[in-house]
This record gives sequence, structure tokens and C-alpha cells, in this order.
Amino acid sequence: MPRPRCHGAAFQRLIGMTEAVNASKPTLAPLYSVLTDEQKKMADQLMPGPLGHGSHVTI
Repeated sequence: MPRPRCHGAAFQRLIGMTEAVNASKPTLAPLYSVLTDEQKKMADQLMPGPLGHGSHVTI
């Protein structure tokens, strides 16, 4: 695949992932809010951050 098309496809995947995360926030926010601090820490480590590492999640 030529580079411009490859970049376009990657961009579309990023848009799709962003839309999926945004769509899940209303469902996950109530769950996350009732977790204990220890459970939130574990959830934060399991959820991928912007570079594929665990990150603190603000919902």
C-alpha cells in the first residue's frame, strides 16, 4: 500500500478507536466511580494509555 493510503488507513483506525472509547465512557464511568482506590489502580494499569502503557484514567 502506498504511504499516503497507509497513513489515511491508520488515521481512520485512530478515529474509530477514539469513537469507541468515547462511546464506552457513559457505561464505564459509573463502574469506575464505585471501585476502591486499589481497584482503580489496577484498572488504570490494565487500560492502555496513549502509547500503549497503563495510564491514569479520568472519566
